Amino acid sequence: MPEGILITAEKLQDTKQYCSYTLAYFKAHRLIAGNYWIARNYMMWISNKHLKFHKLRGILDHAPYNQEQQADFDEWLDNEAEIKSKDVKI
Repeated sequence: MPEGILITAEKLQDTKQYCSYTLAYFKAHRLIAGNYWIARNYMMWISNKHLKFHKLRGILDHAPYNQEQQADFDEWLDNEAEIKSKDVKI
């Protein structure tokens, strides 16, 4: 049995199943329905993305985002995922 959590087409269509951060992780790693993902790998990935973004924007480590920063992070994360997805070997 594969390690991880199965990604299903049904869950990908249900916006309550995966948040935008998780979908960005799937995009960055070219994970699609039928693939498996490992939560601890995602948690390390998203933590590193938050740290990188905080550093780039001069935000204190672990400080919460205001509404504008959150929107900026969401856009930045999606762009990062798009760039990464082009580097992933299939």
